[in-house]
Amino acid sequence: MPYISTADVSIIRETIKKQMPEAKFSVRSDGNYSGVDIVIRSGPFKFSGITYLNINQYHLDQEDLTNTELVFIKKILNIAESLLGNSYEDADYGTIPSYYINVSIGQWDRPYVHLIKK
Repeated sequence: MPYISTADVSIIRETIKKQMPEAKFSVRSDGNYSGVDIVIRSGPFKFSGITYLNINQYHLDQEDLTNTELVFIKKILNIAESLLGNSYEDADYGTIPSYYINVSIGQWDRPYVHLIKK
């Protein structure tokens, strides 16, 4: 069963904040500790005017994002995946990750804010 500890979520949070200081994030465990939820709250990207979008990490090419925005999202995913080395095989379900990663631009009740550089 997928599981991520609060200590691992903290490591992901601190790494993202350290490597990407130009943006603000919310990084927390999902409700049952089977995944990490990463919300991009604000940053220097326009994201084509998008204020809320759940990112499908398996089909990034289908999202309406520029190359620099895609690089930014991929960097977030790489940081979050850095602790994923403990996936395991299940006879019924195949490979099961040690935890799931959910990335979104904004939230339904707190939209993404494009920060304009001065």
